[in-house]
Amino acid sequence: MKENVFDPLGIGDTGFFMPKEKMHRVAQGYDYFTKKHPVYLLDAGKEPSIDSGAGGSLSTLKDYGKFSQMILNKGQLNGTRVLGCKTVAYMTANHISDQVDKGDLYLPGDGYGFGLGFAVKTHSGLSPEVGSKGERAWSGWAGTGFWIDPEENMISLFMIQDVINAGSPLRSRFKSMVYQAIID
Repeated sequence: MKENVFDPLGIGDTGFFMPKEKMHRVAQGYDYFTKKHPVYLLDAGKEPSIDSGAGGSLSTLKDYGKFSQMILNKGQLNGTRVLGCKTVAYMTANHISDQVDKGDLYLPGDGYGFGLGFAVKTHSGLSPEVGSKGERAWSGWAGTGFWIDPEENMISLFMIQDVINAGSPLRSRFKSMVYQAIID
């Protein structure tokens, strides 16, 4: 990841653990529901046995913005190509058939399918959240979230350390406010 994605994009503060000299930059969690603070989510200073973006990657708003912009730009950022445009199209296409019974606990919810690393909005009217068909999104364990909306040529990032399992209503409220601000 460092060699093929992070370095080419100039993403120097993203990884799978935080070096000791940068640990002071890691925000501790706050539980939205119990108002308990701090909630220790993971040991960010411990190098994991495997690197997993879904299992504890750490980033900054600036770095995550660069990565998201690269996805919106179909695989390139500032003249540097990291992924092929067809690769990004494949990653952001829905890979789940409408015939699949997703069940009550299906994340990301009604109106969404799933690509390779992203929830993909397939039906604007079925989702309880506003957005555009083709949006790609996901949320982090501690309440962070992002979505990339190609129709609006927009990326949105929500970086908080809130509740374990991303159950905060704040992300949904933020998304609603962002779309309400679009006037043309």
